[in-house]
Amino acid sequence: MGGFTTAMVPTLLRMLASNGHPVDRVIRELDLPPDAATSPDVLYAPTQVRRLGELAERALEDPYVGMHAAEQVSRGTYGLAEFIIHSSSNLREAFDGFARYSRLLNEHLIVRLELRGNDVALDSHLVGLPGDLGRHQAEFMSAVQVAIGRQILKRHWTPKAVWFTHQPLAELSELVRFFGTTNLEFGRSSFGVLADAEALAWPVHSADPMLRKVLSNQADKELVDAPAHDDLAAQVRTAIRAELGSGPPRVNTVAKRLHLSARTLQRRLTEEGLSFQTLADEVRSSGAKELIAQPQVPLAEVAFRLGYTNFGAFIRAFKGWTNQTPGEFRAAQRR
Repeated sequence: MGGFTTAMVPTLLRMLASNGHPVDRVIRELDLPPDAATSPDVLYAPTQVRRLGELAERALEDPYVGMHAAEQVSRGTYGLAEFIIHSSSNLREAFDGFARYSRLLNEHLIVRLELRGNDVALDSHLVGLPGDLGRHQAEFMSAVQVAIGRQILKRHWTPKAVWFTHQPLAELSELVRFFGTTNLEFGRSSFGVLADAEALAWPVHSADPMLRKVLSNQADKELVDAPAHDDLAAQVRTAIRAELGSGPPRVNTVAKRLHLSARTLQRRLTEEGLSFQTLADEVRSSGAKELIAQPQVPLAEVAFRLGYTNFGAFIRAFKGWTNQTPGEFRAAQRR
C-alpha cells in the first residue's frame, strides 16, 4: 500500500496556523484529507508528506522544520506504544518497547534493537512505500526518538551517534545543537540513534512496572491483529472504519484514502478473492455488535455511526448478519 501515517503532518499544520498561515489553503493545495490537522491516523501519499515539509520550510523560513516539529508533538499521539515507553524502568527498557511495538506506530516501520559492544542502537527501516518522504520527515523520525527519550528521562539525553537516509545540508550546526553530537552520518540505508551504556541505565521518571506489564499484554494482543505493510484487506477495513462517520462506505472514497484509484482497488481485491462489499459488511457488522453491547448508546446512534441514513435499512442489514434485530441482540446481551 502507498499510504503512510505520520504525526509530522498535523504538527506542521498546527505550526503553520500558529504563525498566521491559512491552513485550509494548504490542505486544499496539497489535496490533504479535511481532518489532516487533527487526526494522527490519516494516511498520506509520500509526495504529500514531502511537499508539506518543503512548503513549511519556506513558509516558516526554517530549514530544519521537521526536526523542530518533533519537539512539538502532543503527548499521547503514539498511543499504547508511547505509554509503554513512558512506564518503562530505564532507557534500555524503553528502547526495547519501542522496537517491539513499532508496528503499532506505523505498519511501514521496522525497528531493530542492536547490541554494539556495551551500546545499544535503535536501527529503523521503512518498507513498502512507493516514494520518497523527504528530508524533513526523515529528520522528524530520528528527532522524535530523541525527544521522547528526553521526556521520559527528564534530562537532556544526547545520543552517541545518529544516522539518516538522506543527504545533509551544507550547514549542520542546528542539527548538531539538537542532537548534541557531531557524530552524524548521512546516506545510510536506515535511520536511527545509538545510546551508550551509561544512558541506557538512566531511570525513567514515570516508571511503573505494573502498568507496563498490563499495557504490554494489551499491545501483544494488538500485534497479532496489526496488519503487515502489504495486508490489503486490513488496510481497506481500516479505511472503511474511518469513512463510516461520513456516511455509507464507498469504494471511491476508500480508494482515495489508500492513494489508489477505485478501479485499481477493485482489481486488487478481486485478485485476492475479496470484495469491497464483503469487507464493508464485516466492518459494519462487527462495529454494530460492539456498539449495541453498550446499553448507553441509542440504537439510532449506532445506525448513524455505521453510516446508515435510514434506520430501517440498518435493522434489515443487522438481521441479515445475525438473524436478530438490533433490539433482540441487545436484550440477549443482558441475559
